Amino acid sequence: MVWDGKRTLCIDFDGVIHLYRSKWRGIEFIDDGPHEDAWDVLAEYLEHFHICIYSARSAEQIGISAMKEWFKKEGCPEETISKLQFPEKKPTAHIYLDDRAWQFNGEFPTVEEIKAFKPWNKR
Repeated sequence: MVWDGKRTLCIDFDGVIHLYRSKWRGIEFIDDGPHEDAWDVLAEYLEHFHICIYSARSAEQIGISAMKEWFKKEGCPEETISKLQFPEKKPTAHIYLDDRAWQFNGEFPTVEEIKAFKPWNKR
């Protein structure tokens, strides 16, 4: 990648871009639609960051292909899709946007806090 001053933003696919309300059926099955603001937000983010879409699906090429096809099927503009990166391994990034993360603020969460955690779409 040519250095252009943009930092990398790594965005989790399932639960952030893809609503992920249905049960997991395997890496090639993506049953739900996009978050209602996904395409507009991605276009805005791309003006400022390199965007990596990453998921547990990324471990296998069939999962990456399924995500790329899902973007097309769900109406994401081709101009946006062409600028997205789909790495096979978790990339180094300025920040990670994920529905299943705990921001470490210098203090470790308790076991009870970790066990009670629920992503936004399961609350």
